[in-house]
Amino acid sequence: MKITLVALGSLAVVACGGNPSKPADAPAPAETATTAGDDGRGRDDTASPPETNPAEGQRLVNEEDALLLDVRSAEEYDAKHIGGAKRIGVDEVADRVAEIEEMAGGKDKPVVVYCGSGRRASRAQEALEKAGFSAVTNLGGVDDWTCDEATCHEGSEVDADGVE
Repeated sequence: MKITLVALGSLAVVACGGNPSKPADAPAPAETATTAGDDGRGRDDTASPPETNPAEGQRLVNEEDALLLDVRSAEEYDAKHIGGAKRIGVDEVADRVAEIEEMAGGKDKPVVVYCGSGRRASRAQEALEKAGFSAVTNLGGVDDWTCDEATCHEGSEVDADGVE
């Protein structure tokens, strides 16, 4: 009878998400430099996919002169970026709000953000909205843009003289 009760008690703890080998008052593990699920490159594989709208983002850039903001690293931008995009890393966005507002022409003007997959762009969108921007669209990833040679660049933008 005792064994049955102990077994049932253990099953109840496990079924409710508890860990019978860990005391209830054990401290939680310390946070690391990255957020939970973040692989250190701004990608969070545990979160649900961000809400992106590539078609609307592209329309805003093409038809409404929206600021196109690449929030990836300089290395990623140099490897491949969308023509006309300005680059400000996702971790710099909150500190460079005034600069972004000037580039966009005001906080009420459309801003389209993108990264590699849309996750960092989602973080940038949140930071901009928190700073008072009212028309921020997450395009998604650089590859979500419908490209032709005039609108996408492999490597840095370079003019005919080879100057960036």
